[in-house]
Amino acid sequence: MSPQPPPNALRLTFAYDGDTIRFVGQQPLTATLPPSHPVAEYHGRAGHWFELLDASGKILYGRRLHDPMPTHREVFSKGAPPVHAEIANRKGTFDVLVPILPAGASVVVFGLSAPAGTGPKRLAAGKTAARELIRFDMKGGSR
Repeated sequence: MSPQPPPNALRLTFAYDGDTIRFVGQQPLTATLPPSHPVAEYHGRAGHWFELLDASGKILYGRRLHDPMPTHREVFSKGAPPVHAEIANRKGTFDVLVPILPAGASVVVFGLSAPAGTGPKRLAAGKTAARELIRFDMKGGSR
């Protein structure tokens, strides 16, 4: 049996309750991660993404995210088109996979913070710019 290669990635798990996010754990992995997206171009736009930064704030890796904390879901009824229904009590978890890089200092998750009653069409129209939702210090945890 050949030796297991060392981990080259981390699964970072975050929990949310409404708009409150907290870091809950990490798991080292041996995985092939997809290439980075051009996330520097996303600033000032609507959407969700994360960035792995070095100590100076340079982006080392980043990926788009499907809405990790949805505010609405599609509801299907027989014989009717689907409708968007607001999620009353938003709670859950989401993961991001980041490469283990010696220069990696922090992970920042960006996204939309949608107040109750904000419809998905308004958010999708790009009228709200994403903001920093949580910053995770790779050496010491969330802040």
